[in-house]
Amino acid sequence: MNNNYSNINDKKYAMKVNTDNYRIFAILIFLSMNGLLLHCQSLKVVSATSQGWAGGICCATGVNYHINLQLIRTKLPIILDTIWLEGYPRDLSAYNTKKEGKTDTVNIFIQEGWRTNIYEIDRISDKEFILNYDETKTGVKVQYRLGKQKLTLDITPFLKELEFIAYP
Repeated sequence: MNNNYSNINDKKYAMKVNTDNYRIFAILIFLSMNGLLLHCQSLKVVSATSQGWAGGICCATGVNYHINLQLIRTKLPIILDTIWLEGYPRDLSAYNTKKEGKTDTVNIFIQEGWRTNIYEIDRISDKEFILNYDETKTGVKVQYRLGKQKLTLDITPFLKELEFIAYP
């Protein structure tokens, strides 16, 4: 930037342009943070547990997941879409509600395992389940939509592993 100003008006104009640029930059940061805060505050993990198990008929094995989420109502609708369990998807559309109010709590329980499909909420076949495997979706993640935007909430840092159960 050239600091040789021919008169005082040129210097005032240059300072005004710089100030306007900073204001625009500050407004952009504020708007992006506001959107980020909206996303962060729309879905909150209240509790999350996983518990490995084995036994029962024909030596079945698996993991029980119990996740308690708090949906904080916003102007945009929150639609639960998919939960990814170590790369395997499960449909969460059965958990969507039309309740009114500022908050809503959703309890998700999934019994994941070999030879056990009775507690799966989406009841997809084993073949379809295996074909939808995505190795990039490690851990436990909930995908949801806030308006038209698709977002992901990583449950893994909140997941508490309970003691393993060995059934007779």
